[in-house]
Amino acid sequence: MRQVALVIACLAACIALEGCFSCNVKQDPDALRRRTAEATAALKSDTKAVGQGIAEGIHSKPKIDINSAAQSDLEQLPGVTPAVAARIVRGRPYDNPDQLVTRRIITQDEYDQISGRLTVKK
Repeated sequence: MRQVALVIACLAACIALEGCFSCNVKQDPDALRRRTAEATAALKSDTKAVGQGIAEGIHSKPKIDINSAAQSDLEQLPGVTPAVAARIVRGRPYDNPDQLVTRRIITQDEYDQISGRLTVKK
């Protein structure tokens, strides 16, 4: 949330400085109105993108390293039972998460449910 406020403050300061530096120059009111509208639209778009990025970061779940995760951590994954988690642990080490399927540790359907949450650190 601080980042959103910081972005808004920075863009507002830029708009204000633009107005101050252009005070000495006679400006066409229509051109000034148009530039202000464009700056406001850009600010709105940037603020929305920052907010969405923050929300995604807050709601994203951390990846689990299948080579080092405890069996209890693996059991927290959707559809992973204690028996499946035990098979994953017994099959270590892995070079990549796909090996859970190629080595027949889990089915492709089971893998599809959790693949976005898996990683392998070497």
